[in-house]
Amino acid sequence: MLYAGNPPATIGVGTGPSLDTGPWYLLWAVIARGWCAITSGDLENWGYGVEVFARRCVHVVPIIVRPAKSVRYGTMKMMNLIKASEIRWLLWALVVLVLLAAVVNVPFAITKIRSRSTPWPVQHEQLDGPEATAKGWPISTPHDRVWAEPESWSRWSAFGYEEFHVSSSNPESGANGFGMEVQRLGWPLAVVEIRQMWWDWGDPALEGPEPDPRPQLVPTGLVFNPLMVGGSLWLVLCVLPMAARVMRRVVRGRSGRCVWCGFEVEDLEVCPECGVGRVAE
Repeated sequence: MLYAGNPPATIGVGTGPSLDTGPWYLLWAVIARGWCAITSGDLENWGYGVEVFARRCVHVVPIIVRPAKSVRYGTMKMMNLIKASEIRWLLWALVVLVLLAAVVNVPFAITKIRSRSTPWPVQHEQLDGPEATAKGWPISTPHDRVWAEPESWSRWSAFGYEEFHVSSSNPESGANGFGMEVQRLGWPLAVVEIRQMWWDWGDPALEGPEPDPRPQLVPTGLVFNPLMVGGSLWLVLCVLPMAARVMRRVVRGRSGRCVWCGFEVEDLEVCPECGVGRVAE
């Protein structure tokens, strides 16, 4: 409920946040009061809501900021347990894995090209009528003139492979219909696309585009496949082992041993075994 006169007690400033005076409730009150102020011209009522919301945020902001500071402080302490050479190794490993994924990206997609004699994949989806129309054409049609809506829609899929066969009849009597076969190759995103298209060759309005163009590279797969594949391999092969190594160093430090070599140091500032200074608590 909105009040045109003095504000109710439920949105007053108390000693701490509650269910009916929390920042989200007060933010809604500010928005509602603003709408009333715009429609009625009562800007004083809206200004009070803004003031109450700002004061209430004073109680809530420390609750949000304290965990953020704790996470940042914990991250800084964990970084003390990683050597500079290890950080450089992690970065170089990321670059190398991404480049390797980029090298095999397109060749892997090419190996997935299905020839006419290759058996069809097991996973198959066949739609007709309105369901096929709802799916639409798998790629944009090559003419300015709009193609008829699909009447038959088929899809085969396998690992790194996806193929569509879509067709429709021509609304003009006696004319050839429209058809399209599209192969999308690559993983996790398609990086190579092969298309074949059919239409009424005798229609002057449909002349011009190539019905059987050469294979095309898909920019999204070309860019993001190496990042996703190389980044995933980096997390599994490099980051997880490094995290396990850091946790082992944490256990060593808490048990009174040198975090780097495991030698018993107790309260010594420098490890007598490896000569490295003790990591601050």
